[in-house]
Parts: sequence; structure tokens; C-alpha cells
Amino acid sequence: TSDAPRSRARARRRRRASHEKVRQFTDWLRDTFDLRDARVVDVAGGKGTLAYDVLQRTEAAEVCVIDPRRMRRGRLRRRWRDRLSRTRRDEDEDEDARGREVREPKHLRLYFTRAVWEGDEASVRASYELARKSRWCVKGLVADGGGTYEVGANDASRVKVTNEGVFAPIRDRNYQRSNEDDDEDDDKNGNKDDDDDDEEPDLSADETRAALLDVLERCTHVIAMHPDQATDAVIDFAIERRLPFAIVPCCVYSKDFPHRRLRSGARVSTHRDLVDHLIERAFAVDVHARELPFPGKNIVVYGTGARRDG
Repeated sequence: TSDAPRSRARARRRRRASHEKVRQFTDWLRDTFDLRDARVVDVAGGKGTLAYDVLQRTEAAEVCVIDPRRMRRGRLRRRWRDRLSRTRRDEDEDEDARGREVREPKHLRLYFTRAVWEGDEASVRASYELARKSRWCVKGLVADGGGTYEVGANDASRVKVTNEGVFAPIRDRNYQRSNEDDDEDDDKNGNKDDDDDDEEPDLSADETRAALLDVLERCTHVIAMHPDQATDAVIDFAIERRLPFAIVPCCVYSKDFPHRRLRSGARVSTHRDLVDHLIERAFAVDVHARELPFPGKNIVVYGTGARRDG
């Protein structure tokens, strides 16, 4: 139909805008933290766009994405292979593209909750199984087969996925997807993307738990760009492990997280409230907030991992 080309054009514009935001965030990470030989955990890293960007454009030794979805390795690998092999027409871009081989992030298909990052065996297994019963659609992450699956030890950290969407904690409310990872399945010519070369090995539950414990033990930095329901778990993990972190929060989900309160006692109901909540939650460590140079939800809450004086 005549609407199809316009729809594909809109999708390409969204992708370009999303990729530019990732690039700006990577630039900021590189300027703010010493990432030489860093081992970075990217929570809720989606299809891997940020992880690939950080690996190609910083001196990080390793990036591991923790997200229930399969990564789009085929598309990202091709994109970076093309960029790395491009003739030196743009000196700045070539400088960003360090090395000539595409560096690959690790990936653990899990929902990230406290019980999971604490390594509870039953919770990791439940998270592992939940991830494989979830799929991505216009509603966001939903459960296949009309089932209901849960992960987490309490209402504050629980994740529930049904055929209607993802809720966290458990409430009867539709999942509100972020558009920041809006990566349509067609390429620049409007053809469906072929992910046969994604080569995404599926570890067993035991292998996944062992890999998770190893990754989290060696982790030096935690990053999350629009992590949605994983936001609280990300900052709690970073604070308790005293790790440098950078979180760009997005959706508030005020009805899904009724336990969130500011020090004033007010509920967290706006994006500004969410930023303040994260800063207050990280009161024991050196924490800051800064506006990043792109439109939309662009406040990064970050910390060095150092204990706050006094």
C-alpha cells in the first residue's frame, strides 16, 4: 500500500534517532568513566545496540547484556562490520571505530531482579524459564501460550508476564513499552531482516546461572539506558556492590511501583520524581544527575561507587 513506504521511512527515522542517543550516551560514558579494561554489565540492554557501541568505541574489555530478549547480532554485526571497513572518509568516525574486527558482547537471557542478581538458584531458573516464554510484540514483552509466569521474592521485585504484557510488581495493568528500542524488522530497503547469522547460543539454566555469577563477580561498571521495570534492581545492585553506575531512567510506572516514595513521603509519579527517587535511593554513595544532549528522557543518574563523605 501507499502507506508502507511512509511507515518504513518513519521506522528508519526512529532507528536513526535511537542510534544517535546510544552514541551520545557512549560518548558520555567514555568521557565520565575510565573504561580501560572495564567489564561492563548492560542491564535491560534490549537487542544489544548500546553494548555493541560501547565495545567498538571504548576500551572496555567486556560488555554483558542481561535482558530476556534475543539480541539482534546479525544486524548489529553487519552494521559495525560495514563501518569498520569503510574508507577513511571521516577522520572522527574512524577514530571512534577502534580496531578492525567487530567485538561481540556477551548475553544472558534473564529478567534482572534482586533475587536473580543475588544468585538464588530457584529465582535464576524461574527467570531463565520466564525469558524463554516471553516474546516481543507491539505491547512489549508478553508470554506465549497465554500463560502467567512470575519471578521474584516479593512484590517490590517481582516480575509477572502474561499474554497481556509485562507487569512489575504484579498489578492488572498493560505494559507500556518504551519507544527508545524501536528497531523495526526491515532493513534500509524495506526487506525483512534475516537474523539467521545471529548465532545466539542458548545456554542451559545451570550454565546461565554459572555465567551470571561469574559476570557479576568480575563486573566493574553497571549501565542501563531506559531499563523500565529493572530500574530499581539496577541501582540497588550497583549501590550494594559499590560499583560505578549510569542509569538513564525512562517510564515511571507509578501504578506498578506503589511502594516508591520520596523522602517527603510523596509518591513517585513523574519522571522528575523518578530521578529524585534514584538519587535518594543512592544516598550512601557519590551520586549525581546530568542532562544528556539528546531529546526525550535524557537525564542520567550516575555514581562513582565511592561512599559519600559524612
